[in-house]
Amino acid sequence: SSSYSEKISLGQEGMQALSLALCSPHAKSLRSLTLRSEETGNDRKAVAAEVAQMSALSVSFSLGQLTALEELSLGGALFPESVSALSVGLGSGKLRSLRSLELQRVLLHDDEGTTALCQALSAEKLPELRCLKLGRVNDAGLKKMVKAWGEATPPPLEELNLWGSSVGDEGVLVLIALAGTGRVPMLWDVRVGSSVSR
Repeated sequence: SSSYSEKISLGQEGMQALSLALCSPHAKSLRSLTLRSEETGNDRKAVAAEVAQMSALSVSFSLGQLTALEELSLGGALFPESVSALSVGLGSGKLRSLRSLELQRVLLHDDEGTTALCQALSAEKLPELRCLKLGRVNDAGLKKMVKAWGEATPPPLEELNLWGSSVGDEGVLVLIALAGTGRVPMLWDVRVGSSVSR
């Protein structure tokens, strides 16, 4: 069985074509997928286009062809509605081999998208997830995630990388409290902070 990796930057038509391809039995050999949403603007049309992209991608995640996918990286600052749509696929329970999830530019605050993502980030739905990279989370988003991990078993994380996020003292205290619960016993690498340009 062959293993290959794709790095793709797509608009709406390209994302829909890719999503169809990911529904094919040939997608079973895909190990790593890096995507970037290219929607610009902040009007209803841009939001609707991006939600359609993430919904199509979510369907491909939910169909169960991506059984070997180990790494998923999504670039672009997604709208909360798009994160909600994407979370349906992430929480489908079909990405059982996924070991690394990177959402470097996705804003995770106190919104519906963050709530949906938190529900998807569980051991039941992502049983092999070891590395989670979130580059744009704030204290409220982190508190929401930790609260969700108190209600459902968190994935077996070893690395939680929040580098570049706006996590402050309150978020750090939430992480310390999480470590004290023993709910993430394999977590050994936590990175918090942001790069400062001088």
